[in-house]
Amino acid sequence: MAVSEEECSSAKPGPSSYPSTKPYYLSKCVLRGSAVLQVLYAHIRSPSSNDVVFGKETSIELVFIGEDGIVQSVCDQPVFGIIKDLAILPWNAKLTWDPQMWGKDLLIALSDSGKLSFLTFCNEMHRFFPVTHVQLSSPGNTRDLPGRMLAVDSSGCFVAASAYEDRLALFSVSGIGSDIIDERIMYPSESEGTASISTSNHRSTLSGTIWSMCFISQDSRQANKEHNPILAVVLNRRGKLHNDLLLLEWNIKACTISVISQFVEAEAGPLAHNIVEVPNSHGLAFLFRAGDALLMDLRDACNPCCVYRTNLNFLPNAMEEQTYVEDSCKLQDVDDERFNAAACALLELRDYDPMCIDNDNAGTNPSYKYVCSWSWEPENNKDPRMILSVNTGEFFMIEILYESDGLKVSISECLYKGLPCKELLWVKGGYIAALIEMGDGMVLKLEDGRLCYANPIQNITPILDMAVLDYHDEKHDQVFACSGVAPEGSLRIIRSGISTRILSVGLSFTDVTDSVGFQPNVCTLACGLFSDGLLVQIHKSTVMLCLPTKGAHAEGISMSSPICTSWSPDNVTINLGAVGHNFIVVSTSNPCFLFILGVRLLSAYHYEIYELHHLGLQNELSCISIPRQKTEQKQPNSSSSANNRSTSSLVSGVDINKTFVIGTHKPSVEVLSCAPDGVTVVACGTISLTDTMGTTLSGCVPEAVQLVFVDKYYVLAGLRNGMLLRFEWPTRSSSLPLTVVNTACSTNLVNSVPNAFDRRNDLPSVLQLIAIRRIGPSTHVTPVCSVEFPKGILFVAENSLHLVEMVHSKRLNAQKFPLEGTLRKILYHNESRMLLVLRTELNYGTCSSDICFVDPTSGSVLSSFRLEPGETGKSMEIVRVGSEQALGTVTLTTFARGRLLVLCLDHVQNSDSGSMTLCSKAGSSSLRTSPFHEIVAYAPEQLSGSSLGSSPDGIKLDENKVWQFRLAYTNTWQGMVLAICPYLDRYFLASAGNTFYVCGFPNDNPQRVRKFAQGRTRFLVTSLTVHFTRIAVGDCRDGVLFYSYHEGSYSYRLPADDALQGGNRPKTNIDSLQNTIIASTLLGSMMIFIPLSREEYELLEAVQARLAVHHLTAPILGNDNNEFRSRENPVGAPKILDNDMLTQFLELTSMQQQVILSTEPPEMVKSSLKSLLPPHVPVNQGKLLWSPSNAVMEFGSELHRHDSRALIAVFSEG
Repeated sequence: MAVSEEECSSAKPGPSSYPSTKPYYLSKCVLRGSAVLQVLYAHIRSPSSNDVVFGKETSIELVFIGEDGIVQSVCDQPVFGIIKDLAILPWNAKLTWDPQMWGKDLLIALSDSGKLSFLTFCNEMHRFFPVTHVQLSSPGNTRDLPGRMLAVDSSGCFVAASAYEDRLALFSVSGIGSDIIDERIMYPSESEGTASISTSNHRSTLSGTIWSMCFISQDSRQANKEHNPILAVVLNRRGKLHNDLLLLEWNIKACTISVISQFVEAEAGPLAHNIVEVPNSHGLAFLFRAGDALLMDLRDACNPCCVYRTNLNFLPNAMEEQTYVEDSCKLQDVDDERFNAAACALLELRDYDPMCIDNDNAGTNPSYKYVCSWSWEPENNKDPRMILSVNTGEFFMIEILYESDGLKVSISECLYKGLPCKELLWVKGGYIAALIEMGDGMVLKLEDGRLCYANPIQNITPILDMAVLDYHDEKHDQVFACSGVAPEGSLRIIRSGISTRILSVGLSFTDVTDSVGFQPNVCTLACGLFSDGLLVQIHKSTVMLCLPTKGAHAEGISMSSPICTSWSPDNVTINLGAVGHNFIVVSTSNPCFLFILGVRLLSAYHYEIYELHHLGLQNELSCISIPRQKTEQKQPNSSSSANNRSTSSLVSGVDINKTFVIGTHKPSVEVLSCAPDGVTVVACGTISLTDTMGTTLSGCVPEAVQLVFVDKYYVLAGLRNGMLLRFEWPTRSSSLPLTVVNTACSTNLVNSVPNAFDRRNDLPSVLQLIAIRRIGPSTHVTPVCSVEFPKGILFVAENSLHLVEMVHSKRLNAQKFPLEGTLRKILYHNESRMLLVLRTELNYGTCSSDICFVDPTSGSVLSSFRLEPGETGKSMEIVRVGSEQALGTVTLTTFARGRLLVLCLDHVQNSDSGSMTLCSKAGSSSLRTSPFHEIVAYAPEQLSGSSLGSSPDGIKLDENKVWQFRLAYTNTWQGMVLAICPYLDRYFLASAGNTFYVCGFPNDNPQRVRKFAQGRTRFLVTSLTVHFTRIAVGDCRDGVLFYSYHEGSYSYRLPADDALQGGNRPKTNIDSLQNTIIASTLLGSMMIFIPLSREEYELLEAVQARLAVHHLTAPILGNDNNEFRSRENPVGAPKILDNDMLTQFLELTSMQQQVILSTEPPEMVKSSLKSLLPPHVPVNQGKLLWSPSNAVMEFGSELHRHDSRALIAVFSEG
């Protein structure tokens, strides 16, 4: 029997209803949202950079579009808030600016912090920082206070911020440092607000919803601050079907704002929805309406008029020109009935939620064309041109012509046909970035009067469902996601790692050892190219120089066998070596010596290896590295000469081409330079790391060192404990030399050859340790550059030699397989290693929904089961029938009833009869030929070679068998059937209306389904989830009820599970995906919630509290991080820690980290926090936190240990 809800709700929970311990979690975003809501073009990084800004609600991504049209990401920065709108404040030479921001544009943001934020990009920190904040309202989402929409004057002198309705604010920009705003005014003012609302029917008030606004530029001959700014506003008044165009003037001297005019024609014509200023026109603007576009002359703001009308419904030829002289003129070409239809359509569109994928009218074509998005041609000061996208997916170009007889508007033929775009951006080079709301965007190229597809802009919005494939610590974890909606529905495979193209398939490595002359039976310590045609092999007893034959290389010597010569040290064994351009470095141990060798030509094909320098060492070496010879490269801009100067030498008088780096067992890293007259120690850095308790870390001996150049020279050192260190040279000034240190602080070189050790007064320099990161054990890797592989990488992994080529970095490492329709549900079937996908909105005649097997390696649909005409699949789950598995599916036929289906998954012999499908009609299980070209078996002619007979983990599948569906049971239930869920391995749950049932299979017979119990809720059941014995029932009112089943009855209980009472709280050492929550969002983001111990949580909470208030790491939009994360949370619930906030700690220098950790925490968390650093911890320490379970934590960064947290590293690398 079922216990009624009233009886259950009246029961008082006992003490055991609550868990004895609180769960603690760390939230890590493994895939940032890909839905671009705003797109902007500006000089963000420098006065000459052409940067694109993507606003993505919770993050800001800075990208650029290269010469090849590929969008490449510069940074993707979380903002720890919700972005409402973004705009660019252009740099203005007439205003006073901070010298550091000279020539750079600023980014303006409105957010739920209630502040107007001005942001600048810091190239050194590689992120945005706030210049200043202006408080507009309290945090949160208010309708009647500014914080919804932005508009910026083209000169950069004025900014407008509007509320959703009834109010806006104007600001005057001074451009002086943090005091960037010198004047501000609210309209209506606080005193006028109540009066304005009470007289909302008055035509001259700002009462209603603000749809669009823009500034109208004035005469450029006037000084920027000598005129009163004019703001055009499209306003929807309450209860009205039309929108008004109002012109507002800010009288700066009188400190007042007033409505000075209203465009009357906007009332009589179609519904106006956007007002857009024409750049460099001084008073012209486009008013976009349903079905047309009006070119407005607003130079006389008191008498606005339309000078040209373009009819969008008859593009591209039907255009009308009308001149309006008086305000009383009306547009007579649209009758009232047609206007009402258009107005209702646009109003319905405005109420339409783009993320509501279940809207039945989402795919319908409205009767009127309207402009969805637009973008002006950059830096066109003569005849402005605009690319626009209309709601039918067509792209057109509009050009304004200044002719002798007046203004003309020219509109092109259709340039491209695709999907309607949410945002367009025209950038230099003729590229247009087109962003789509629920599908991949694209970069289009304007060529010969046409738009041509160039490259995609990945967007996996929305993620409707996902399946996580866990390979049990085999490092192959990946996520299969249902992405997009019809017609852009697709299967996305989200993997870890960098984006690479594997070239080893079909490419053979040829063994040419005998033709080169290397010794094959020795342990080679190092090898490399000494100079053209000369190869060097170093092993434990000998350094060998070889001249390969033409059998090894086309430019080899013309002899039958290679020519070799060798050098060996006296009575010692070589333990390390490195080959550079024109010199060789080897070292020995016990005794410790360093040999620098050269090669000279004695006669044709005969060379000699000789000693340049022979040095004794105080400490044994652990690694040697010689930088690659510097080659002249073409620089992209005028800064090439400066770059060449900066890379020509490390310090004055030191040649980079004669430099090498060593790591010692001291431990330390040192940079040395050799010359004919001696060896110079250029720089040295001692390695000494401790944890937060002051204990010295072991394994700090460097195993690999490299000298690299990015913006300047750095020394990278990889340690045995898996940590990567970055050193830099000390900051030098124009008047001070480099720091002089006592050579006792570095590894002493004991000179055994007179004058071999050159000591300079200004050397060696002390290297500064500026960054530490744990990356895990590394392996051998070297770059490869050839005609076939210009960006090749050769590396050793898992006892194999791999050759890969680096390709352009993708913004999202998500492989796409386009599938028809909208993918609603996805499951991974372990036995078949296939994906089960539930699709809707198909165009298969009368069939609009099906379930299909999909090959995860190729995206091919192998077999499908089609639902009845008019039937829509809602949910499916794999359920157990005895020892077998079946697929339980619920469908919706009408709003009053639905069906429950049980499908058996059969592995049958491949009939090789072509593409086949199953029909879902009750009582029929026959196979029918499919006309839709779906693959039912592994047909070689229809599958690529890479996917034939393969599986995600590389196991070959049986090509002679195929998986198919067999209908075993079907039954129609009354009520909306929306949810199904497996339960306790032998039952399943299914809902119909406001009732849900516990069902099973009597005698393990899939053709019989029995209802064992039922439960009722007050509202419609929309979801069912289980955890152990607990059943969570979600309803249409966002309520959650909890039940448990006891062999014939339900009991309604509070949200606590009995299994949690036995001390099974979340632990640090989790087993793969167990205890880890993975969640996705409609905006395309994906995150994991990692359980922490209480000790770990408290320690990281202390760090997060300090980071949230420090100026280098605080939320850039001005949010109070504690208030932002606590909104709508139950009182007393522990907040989930934010990995994005904590990861910032790793991007700081050691001194900055020390400053943050030594600051006082906020008052609200002082009582529960402990000191993070003991007094004896050195300044450059405090990088690592050790958990009680000995699992190294870097605040949620990449963890590569083979322990319970391997999943974090797997997902974070993507």
